[in-house]
Amino acid sequence: MEGTMFGRTGLCFIFCVAVVSAQSPKARAAYQAGLSHQASGNHATAVADFTTALTAARDYPAALRARALSYTVMGQDAAALADLDRALAAKPDDLGAWNARGDLHLRRGEFDAAAADFTHVLGQSSDPALRLRRGTAYRGLGRFKEARADLNLAIAANPDNPEGYYQRGLVSAAEQKLPDAEADFNRALDHNQDFVPAYLERGFARHKMAAEAAAVADLTRYLQHAPNHSGALAARGQAYAAQGNKAAALTDLRHAAEADPPNQEAVEALARLEAPPPSQPASTPTVVAAAPEPPLLPKIDEVPPSTAPAKVAEPPVRPPTPPSPAITPPPMRAESKSSELAEAQQHNARGRELNTAEKFQQAVAEFNKAIAMDARFAQAFNSRGYAFIRLRRLREAVADFDRAIAINPSYKNAYQNRAAARRALGDVKGADADAAKAATLNEQN
Repeated sequence: MEGTMFGRTGLCFIFCVAVVSAQSPKARAAYQAGLSHQASGNHATAVADFTTALTAARDYPAALRARALSYTVMGQDAAALADLDRALAAKPDDLGAWNARGDLHLRRGEFDAAAADFTHVLGQSSDPALRLRRGTAYRGLGRFKEARADLNLAIAANPDNPEGYYQRGLVSAAEQKLPDAEADFNRALDHNQDFVPAYLERGFARHKMAAEAAAVADLTRYLQHAPNHSGALAARGQAYAAQGNKAAALTDLRHAAEADPPNQEAVEALARLEAPPPSQPASTPTVVAAAPEPPLLPKIDEVPPSTAPAKVAEPPVRPPTPPSPAITPPPMRAESKSSELAEAQQHNARGRELNTAEKFQQAVAEFNKAIAMDARFAQAFNSRGYAFIRLRRLREAVADFDRAIAINPSYKNAYQNRAAARRALGDVKGADADAAKAATLNEQN
């Protein structure tokens, strides 16, 4: 399903829908209409449809759950929680609602409530994905032993999922078991080289272990995606200082200190670096010649500028060049083009179905085919970007949303999705700008 990603760790609603045959025809029809609008990204219209269904059938758990999902995409968390509470009051055995509420609590940093919801579901399900999410909640609570136990089970059940190694690495880092943390971040990146947050956390761990060259490499890789992340800038600045590269250190620390909110660690490191050397005491009987200042290391070209991530440039739309009078176009060209566009629509529809089924690798393959047939298919770029988010390929996701927006500057859902991807990369200002832009657009785009 197309929509935004929820949470710092990329965790989303598990959205299970089931039409309850006991509901009235009017309620069922409105519910189905809402699902259709929701799938196309028209969440305000979907909310209106689900509200109509709930007017006809007040305690309609599937409609409450579906409306909660749209409310969450629209940033209305309180309304989403209220709907999920109502759904569970009407149908206490609705595991989909328990999952959805746990995910929403997790995204909001309400780790105790999230862990409680996931624990309830685990009493009736052995889904290892629940272990991963409860382990994440336990980590947020500082219950590291329980977090590690859940994450070990999640990794054993799905050893190809980089998220499990990443979360366990965060547990080890919090326990100051830095070599273990580095090893798990290595495993996450072995499974997905585009798992960008792992570069950040591995860079932090390596800096703490005084492996400064490796830390600079990791943090530089991360800052290519989120050039305004103050924590990464501060850590890289200190790593540069430890290497003796004062110019690069000053650049990073000044940038970090100006970030919003100001980074106190960067401010203090900058003050130490800019402090004048201690003056020679007047009573010193002899003057010792000052040692020559060590040469600065070559200036690092990878130091990114203090700018937001550049958008992928979309070439300007030009009217087609008329054919030369000497060349006769093939007689079936228009029909062939129409057939290609129809086939692109079919691949896009299949990709969206695979997104809904959470088969994101297969979905990407379908969107690739759609885009190959129609290079200006904004919806296919947006839907493929959503699949990339769920695969933690955040840089590619942002590039796809850039393309969708370049093709259709009023594409609200693409702005919402890009905001989520940028926030996951640490680009808070860019995410806020996208969210503000989305708020000015209607749901039809």
